[in-house]
Amino acid sequence: MNKKDENPNAIGGFLDLEMPITVKNNLPPMLSCGRNGLQWIIEHIQCDRVYLPYYICPVVPDVLNKAGVQVEFYHINEQLMPEELPCLKDNEYFLYVNYFGVCDAACKKFIELFGNKLILDLTQAFFFDVPVQIKSFSSARKFIGVPDGCCITGVDTQYISELPRYNGAANAAHLLLRQDGDLPAGYAAFTHHGSTFSEMRQISLLSQNILKHIDFKAVNDRRQNNFSILHKFLGNINQLKNLCSCAALCYPLLLPNGLAIKKQLCENKIFVPTYWPNISNVLTDAENYFIDNLICLPIDQRYDTTHMQFVLKKICSLL
Repeated sequence: MNKKDENPNAIGGFLDLEMPITVKNNLPPMLSCGRNGLQWIIEHIQCDRVYLPYYICPVVPDVLNKAGVQVEFYHINEQLMPEELPCLKDNEYFLYVNYFGVCDAACKKFIELFGNKLILDLTQAFFFDVPVQIKSFSSARKFIGVPDGCCITGVDTQYISELPRYNGAANAAHLLLRQDGDLPAGYAAFTHHGSTFSEMRQISLLSQNILKHIDFKAVNDRRQNNFSILHKFLGNINQLKNLCSCAALCYPLLLPNGLAIKKQLCENKIFVPTYWPNISNVLTDAENYFIDNLICLPIDQRYDTTHMQFVLKKICSLL
């Protein structure tokens, strides 16, 4: 038999996980997680120093420190914007987070201002349309039910396919347990999930195959619609201003009594995360205010108008 005629896949046997093929996306080379994405970028540029916000996932400065890159922190104000902008020298970069996926305008401003000396953290902004020449890294698992996945732009991705793959099957328990209705066990598995990304890996085959068949337009539209419903009724009391309808990570509602409302929402099984508590002892009042009082309301594609109305009713009862 000619070797070209050999079938590389097994025929017969037990069935595979079914993934309805309604669309078939062409995916770029992907890594397993955001920290891998940042590490990949740093390894492919000449970088001595990165300006980084204090208000950020602590994994980010850890990656830079391990890479031997000097970190210079900056503060953000009450509208998630830097208090001051640096004058970048050779081999220095400015990193900005598209916080909660609602900072598209700021990202576009910094693209014009810093160009190829900008690194965008899009782990909370999977649907931001970043120019391919701009350095960025994302996180698919924060937006889609997959174990892993990270897109990067702005640097060479040619050799990602030579990396060993992340083990999706061994790290999908939280997804499967929740699908099977066991939320407590699923959450316990989820809390461990972040610790599985210690090594540089390309995306798992499981996540890659799922993402190939995700209707990203439908996901985008549902998130954007849910965001709009909440903003229509909460925009006038939200201390975060100039929010535009978008396919965000969540609807970020900033209120003076947000800490108490978050607690009561969770008691009513409306689960809202608190991002990056205890990240630094040198935060400004504005940054600590975000940690305490920002209510990250879920708007993802599992939910529709009925769910958003339920959330609104509960929040109104707590105001």
